[in-house]
Amino acid sequence: MLAFTLYHFFVRLTLSIYGPIMNEELEKRLQALTGTLNHVLSEVKSLKEENTYLKMALEQCRQSTDVSTRTNKELTRELEAMELAVAISGDGAMDKKARSRITDMVKEIDRCIALLND
Repeated sequence: MLAFTLYHFFVRLTLSIYGPIMNEELEKRLQALTGTLNHVLSEVKSLKEENTYLKMALEQCRQSTDVSTRTNKELTRELEAMELAVAISGDGAMDKKARSRITDMVKEIDRCIALLND
């Protein structure tokens, strides 16, 4: 629809510049320009559709990544809790690891409290 309107615009513009008589060469150029314009408009439409599809695919990837990140964090916490439980119930070498982990946790809690007080 837009190309049809633009075609008429070009015809009127050409007529206003060259007068009422258009030669064949000018008509061919105008038709070629209209064909090129139709092709460009078709490509624009196609690219807009592809862009919409890619945006949807990107959003799905982001959601999938968010889910994977949350799952990873949960599993990491579970692993740390299990390692701590084993360290607390284990032998002397594990006691050192447990104490170190508890010390790290206390430091992290202290940092959080300090941030809350600011």
